Amino acid sequence: MDPRYKIGMRNIKTAIAVGVCLIFFQILGISDGIIASITAVICMKSSIQNSLLTGMQRVTGTFIGALLAVVTLILIEDTPYHISTLVVLIGVVLIIYLCNVFKIQASTIISVVVFLIILVGEKDAPPLIYGIMRLVETIFGIAVTYLINRFIDPRIFLKKTNVESYTQISKSDDEDIALLMAIWLNSNISSHPSIDELYWHRLYDSVRKSYLDNSEIFIFEEDEKLLGFISILEYSKIEGIYVLDKERKRTIEKQLLNYCQQSYNTLSVNVFAENKDALDFYINENFYQTEEIYNEELNTVEYNLQWSVKS
Repeated sequence: MDPRYKIGMRNIKTAIAVGVCLIFFQILGISDGIIASITAVICMKSSIQNSLLTGMQRVTGTFIGALLAVVTLILIEDTPYHISTLVVLIGVVLIIYLCNVFKIQASTIISVVVFLIILVGEKDAPPLIYGIMRLVETIFGIAVTYLINRFIDPRIFLKKTNVESYTQISKSDDEDIALLMAIWLNSNISSHPSIDELYWHRLYDSVRKSYLDNSEIFIFEEDEKLLGFISILEYSKIEGIYVLDKERKRTIEKQLLNYCQQSYNTLSVNVFAENKDALDFYINENFYQTEEIYNEELNTVEYNLQWSVKS
């Protein structure tokens, strides 16, 4: 199977979260659990770090959506359709505005979803009670997502590789910078034939400064010869993996990446769309695509790929 279409851990965790929400509310008999399930799908992240950072924002966004939905239900009661539609549209605009004001943009989607679900759902209770019930169900979905991300760790089921076995990998020092930059330049030119070589030469000085000032670089050596390296920026962003030995390129890349996957909880990388070999490599190593980024200077697309210990 093409690794792009394999069933990953995030897929499985999402299904588990949906199942928990459906079963819980159906056992209680107070709801069908659909709202909690939708919330779980929206909130599911591949890493516990992401869930912790956004969890409270999502709860805040949920409160905003539910509160405005209740107010809207009261306002549009017994009003003509065209007027009620206008009120709903104003509510959506207001939700987006408030999420921007409170700097919880990541919660905008769930806030709007909660708002609309409460409005279109079958209402068998007064607006205030109905809104509170939907709010509780939504928060339950957020909680389920957090707990599943917190306690389901694929490393429990996979054989761990011993970090001590990476005897050929070590942290670089400033003395390696000239050779590192030579490998960086040659690798980028050969890996991106559609990009003008001058582009990489223009980047040379800024990359060199970055390597010296704010990068963690791990090198692969054999018989005291440096064959490749991986550079990490901002604690978790892979600037690139570069290998001198073309015959063992993929093997060395994999060892360097796997070494960092045991040292970091999360990793991200940007890859040019035409660099299919790199895309396939990262996807095979359990990275997943999160967004497309248009590079105006090169008139091309980059993919942002993410990995975490929970993916």
